Amino acid sequence: MNKKTIMKPLDKFDRAILRIVQKDNKTPQRQIAEIVHLSAAAVQRRIAAMEKSGTIKHNSAVLDVHAVGMNITATE
Repeated sequence: MNKKTIMKPLDKFDRAILRIVQKDNKTPQRQIAEIVHLSAAAVQRRIAAMEKSGTIKHNSAVLDVHAVGMNITATE
């Protein structure tokens, strides 16, 4: 079973990180670190903690339905 940890309340750094990864979850952690003024290691730890606690549920990709030849979007 996947155990979730209790996450401390989100601070300004966590919220800043979340704003960035919501726009583009492939942003390199070192780039996020520069933007939010933390070390890359601190950003990695914070993202891992938010994933473990369930604050970040999953990463996904938004597809262009015309490019993939589909009229609807389906998820599993």
